[in-house]
Amino acid sequence: MTVYLKLIFGILVLSWSSILIRWMGDIHPLIITFYRLAFSCLIILLLIKNPVKSVIAASNKHYKYLITAGIFLSMHFYTWITSLQLTTVGNSIFLESTHPLFGWLLSIVILREKISKIFIPSFIVAAFGMYFIISGDIQINDNALTGDFLAVFSAFFVAAYLIIARILKNDIDFFTYIFIVYGIAAVCTPV
Repeated sequence: MTVYLKLIFGILVLSWSSILIRWMGDIHPLIITFYRLAFSCLIILLLIKNPVKSVIAASNKHYKYLITAGIFLSMHFYTWITSLQLTTVGNSIFLESTHPLFGWLLSIVILREKISKIFIPSFIVAAFGMYFIISGDIQINDNALTGDFLAVFSAFFVAAYLIIARILKNDIDFFTYIFIVYGIAAVCTPV
């Protein structure tokens, strides 16, 4: 039963995050980014057994990856939150949700995975879909179009963050990885 409760809680949190960000109005995106990351970091700290030992062990061996992932995560939240303030929630969420496409591209380039037969048609359909979504904003205003492009950048940044997580998945405990990366991302967010 607890698995289902966790799943329901996760869905509620994810589905309301963009709406809550819009309700924050004109608060600067860097401030929202910092507090989002800092509070998440503190909550995750409660889930780590022996946090000092875990963090030191992970950081000593993989600090370059962790710092890079933290920068990508910080950039993801900053560009996505800024996007939400400039374009519609629907456009921002849809375009940010293209991160699997970027993950696919990055896994081919960085992880040297082979291109599947469905890659090219899927890429064309996704690119057409992105164009179709943002083409309406070209005529509306520059802010909405800028927000759309920021959502696409946000998708790239979260894909890069997730590729690093894939690289380190066998070396670092999940909660330790998230704690370190969220902490680095919060520190990298200039408030």
